[in-house]
Amino acid sequence: MRRLFKVIIIVIGVFLAVNFVFAAPRKATLIQPFIGKKVVVVVGSNLSKWYNLGYVLMTSNNLFLGSYAPTTGYSERLTQSITNSATTVYVSSVLDRDGNALPLSNTNKGYFTIESGVSSREEAIVCTGVSTSSITLTGCTRGLLATGSDETGSITRAYAHNAGSRIIMTNIGQFYGNYVDIWNAQTIAGVKNFSSLPTSTTTAPTANNQLATKKYADDLAIAGAPDGSETVKGIWEGATRDEMSIGTNLGGTGAGLLLQNRYATSTPSATTTIPITGTNGKLSDNFTDFTLNKTFSGNNVHSGTNSFSATTTFTGPLNATSTTNLSGTNTLGTTTFSNANVGINGLSYSWPSTQATNTPFLKNNGSGTLTWGGTWNNVAGTQVLTSGTQTSYTDVNLSSIVGPNYALVFLIATLNDSGAGAASANVRRNGDGTTYTFENAGGTSSGLSSLACVASCNAGVTYPLMVSTDSSGIIEYTTGGADDVLNLYVLGYLK
Repeated sequence: MRRLFKVIIIVIGVFLAVNFVFAAPRKATLIQPFIGKKVVVVVGSNLSKWYNLGYVLMTSNNLFLGSYAPTTGYSERLTQSITNSATTVYVSSVLDRDGNALPLSNTNKGYFTIESGVSSREEAIVCTGVSTSSITLTGCTRGLLATGSDETGSITRAYAHNAGSRIIMTNIGQFYGNYVDIWNAQTIAGVKNFSSLPTSTTTAPTANNQLATKKYADDLAIAGAPDGSETVKGIWEGATRDEMSIGTNLGGTGAGLLLQNRYATSTPSATTTIPITGTNGKLSDNFTDFTLNKTFSGNNVHSGTNSFSATTTFTGPLNATSTTNLSGTNTLGTTTFSNANVGINGLSYSWPSTQATNTPFLKNNGSGTLTWGGTWNNVAGTQVLTSGTQTSYTDVNLSSIVGPNYALVFLIATLNDSGAGAASANVRRNGDGTTYTFENAGGTSSGLSSLACVASCNAGVTYPLMVSTDSSGIIEYTTGGADDVLNLYVLGYLK
């Protein structure tokens, strides 16, 4: 019996030795990301020297594990049974093998497996805190998925566990969500310090939240600033005269074009492209070529000296307030000349400043000054000469009636001969060297202002007469003989 027992012991020992010798240890690969060097290590061995050299765990998905602080070799047991909904887990210790409390927080989570290897009871959880006083893991989410980084728990994947169940910290699928994925998009929190400068593409940033590369910064330094626009301040290019004339938008550098001050002036010249108003806020008339054919519509007001030499058409009202010279072909609509000299056919005329009232014509003083004349003044047959018998021209002063100026006077003349013979008389403007004759019913004389009676004149003859005064309002008369008698009556006058 003792021999049989020894044989059994030897067989068991051999079996254990064989399994120990041939059981392959679990291994992992670490990588130093800055130099690309890799090492293979045994899982569960002391890896502190590698971590101190900057090595991190490299997974089959090419994930670099860094920044996050996992704990190595944590394996304990539950001290109390837990339900499948419990968020606090009672464990035999919350210390790592160096005697430090597990550094769990919302940003340094702990990932655990309860009853690992028991297919019907194995459960993955994540916890965010520890209590050294109650020796518990706290803030635990139960029933995590077996694959992926989703940390949403499910009561259907959670189980009740008895006291004494094994709990280990492990790298379940959610564990890798704490590390940088070099292939997929991620949002990374916290400040990251790089011992070497990271590299990127040379593509220039386009969004406000994108980082700028050195090349982009160099390009800006060379250019000085981005190209300007209506909404972005930056670089603009000066436009040439030709570019301004045809409205070119962008210059040869691709920047927007701006008008240049050197092409702008208030005084026209051959190099002027941009007219500028003067200090009075108005453009110079020299910017307009008035020798070209023009058509003006609407209400037109022209002040200053204006000369229109080409074909000019005004379809609307024209208001000229100063000297205006018209030559060439001019078609005028309603035209107003206010206190202005108007040149017509090379002659300058100064027009009245007010509208006429009951006056038939304009008078010219011989120098181009026009005034309204022809107002009829009725004086009802006022006698201005009584029994005139002068045989040489004698003045008759009408200034008390017509004023000391020119006037066209309408007279009634009566002529008789005291000797009952023939009688004659002449009336004319004072100082006029021309003798005017007048055709009358009784004789053969002809003219404008000569009165004659050829026979039986002692009874008197009445004649209508029109004569102009001189500038002092004076006319003059003479009779044919000493016995010829002339009487003059003013009916009215125009001036």
